[in-house]
Amino acid sequence: MRGTEAAMGYIEVGPNGEIALPQEVREQLGLKPGDRVRIDVDPAKHTAVLVPPRRRKAKDLFGILPKPDRALSLDEIDEVIARAAVERAKPA
Repeated sequence: MRGTEAAMGYIEVGPNGEIALPQEVREQLGLKPGDRVRIDVDPAKHTAVLVPPRRRKAKDLFGILPKPDRALSLDEIDEVIARAAVERAKPA
């Protein structure tokens, strides 16, 4: 199954709930070892859909955030980092 043909079939659920995706499915979804896949479940329809990770290049992220009002100095950046570290270290 290559190209635009949909890969469908049955897979077996293992004793611990694990499933193994057939190679053709992994290829069509572009999945690599270690990838995390989101599972969207629709209990009303008794269906589950695998949602592969979105792959973006760093250059595609350029301009995704608005420009700041002004640039921070290195001292201001250090201060913000220090404050965040103190907040993070506080007991919950």
